[in-house]
Amino acid sequence: MKRYLKILFFMTLAFAAMAGGMLAWSSRVPVIGQNAVVPETIEQQACTFFQLQADASGTYCIRLENPKKRDGLILVLTAMRPFSATVNGKEVYRYTAESVYTRVHTISLDSGGVQELNVQIFSPSRQKWLKALLTTEERSAWFLRCALVLGCISVGIHLMMLFTCLTLFLQKRSETYLLAQFAAAMISLCAAVLTTGFEELNITEAAYVRLQYVVNSTLVPVGTAICILVVPGIEPRIRKGLLAGTLVALLPVYMAMVNRISILSETLVWLLFAVGVGVLAFALAHKMPRATLLAGCYLFCQVLRSYSQFINLGWRPTPEILIYVYMPPLRILLLLFACMMVVNHRFAYKFSQSEQLVKELERANATLDKRVAERTAELLEQQERRRNMMINIFHDLRSPIFCARGCADMLEPSTEENRECLDVIQDKLELLSNLTEQLFLVAKLEDGKITFAQSDVQLLKLCRQLVEALSLQTEEEGIECVLQGDRPLVVTGDGFRLRQALENLLENARYYTPPGGRILLSLDEADGKARIRVQDTGKGIAEKDLPHVFERYYHGNDSDEQRSTGLGLSIAWEIVKAHSGTIEVQSREGEGTCFTVWLPLAEE
Repeated sequence: MKRYLKILFFMTLAFAAMAGGMLAWSSRVPVIGQNAVVPETIEQQACTFFQLQADASGTYCIRLENPKKRDGLILVLTAMRPFSATVNGKEVYRYTAESVYTRVHTISLDSGGVQELNVQIFSPSRQKWLKALLTTEERSAWFLRCALVLGCISVGIHLMMLFTCLTLFLQKRSETYLLAQFAAAMISLCAAVLTTGFEELNITEAAYVRLQYVVNSTLVPVGTAICILVVPGIEPRIRKGLLAGTLVALLPVYMAMVNRISILSETLVWLLFAVGVGVLAFALAHKMPRATLLAGCYLFCQVLRSYSQFINLGWRPTPEILIYVYMPPLRILLLLFACMMVVNHRFAYKFSQSEQLVKELERANATLDKRVAERTAELLEQQERRRNMMINIFHDLRSPIFCARGCADMLEPSTEENRECLDVIQDKLELLSNLTEQLFLVAKLEDGKITFAQSDVQLLKLCRQLVEALSLQTEEEGIECVLQGDRPLVVTGDGFRLRQALENLLENARYYTPPGGRILLSLDEADGKARIRVQDTGKGIAEKDLPHVFERYYHGNDSDEQRSTGLGLSIAWEIVKAHSGTIEVQSREGEGTCFTVWLPLAEE
């Protein structure tokens, strides 16, 4: 709370300092009376008439002595009521209710070679002449051109703001404060177009006055509203309440201004100003970006408005520039510019956040890639050590298993019970020996330490030898082994390893073929390749197990005896793949399984 009070205190001091500066500026305006001598410095600095006095008929009389008989003197008036002007008894200017509305009137004071100028201005409405200026034609023309250029620039900036607000809102509709910015820019644009003077508006004086009241009465509430919307961090309930109060105050302000109830209108305007100051104090306390700029422009706009009120009430003479330039649209334009700076910072901040997130993501990805690479290297090193360890273990197991088998073969059982035990020992030693050999082979295949010889292999001869050897083993089991095909096909590769692969396929068929079954080994050529099929009449493989039959250590769930190591088919797959071949499998439960080996034929 203390921080808010401190900020409000400093904002009050800033407001007072800016107001004092504006009043000090107006005190430097040269003022002449209704009976005066044309100053020597009239070409360099214009003079203002301050609170011209009218007689009972509503006529303002000005007597000027022109010792040097200067030509090109101009009387500049800003009026919103009909009037007429005469110089030395000759009417030189008339502004009626039917005339095209003009805010700045320039009346030529041609001396005609006389040293005294008597100017009479007749106004039926007895309006106050608070903005009357005596200057030269060249100086007045220069200021009019500057005011026109400034007005055109103002209109262009308003159009740019409208386009920016509309396009940003269409791209991001959640930013509702852009609509308030758009509405304020549209109202300010109307005021700028009405007062710029680059195009004559064919409207009556009464309609113009009413239109100006409407526009001016909405500028302060709309300026307060956009400050409420632009400042982030305000609770939604408080924001809605402030906006509702601002909109409710808009109609009384308008009605008070139209009906010339200045006390009510000024009271409501200052209450709205206090609301805006409180909102900006909140923004400054929470260190909102561009809050200082926004608060400074908001205070300066109110200072300019208060200064205009001082001038309109006749408390201060009017500076020369304010005769030609209309203040309300420039005030709101300054505030709109500050709000656009805040809006641009918001969107730029979001882009900066996106870029920062991208950079952080890139750094995170780089770190992640580095850690993944390090972890991958560690895993590869661990895998290499484990593979080397397994190869050494399997190699070391071969010798004791070989010795144990030899000793078991040399034993002579003394009893029938000892013979049965010896048969079990020999069977388990044989299984352990096969398992060790297969594990040793798998480890060496994974490590790439097996070198495959390259020579011509007679497949027909190899298949005959395999069928003859298998027939001797399956004869007692009642399983028939048949060789089909007589074409002498030749492939290039390692005959020992190919024999090992086919033996594993045949051993798998023997394992799953019941007594009385049949194992068929066929050899033929198809599609320019050698095709070897191992087909059995066993129980087949379940469909869900077919994709996994070549995986290491895999057993189907319905395996009844675990004499198989689950490595035979995997070894066969690796050997055939090393010979640029493939293995396919087809099976139907209850009917049997067929493994098909495809090998490229040797070039003739």
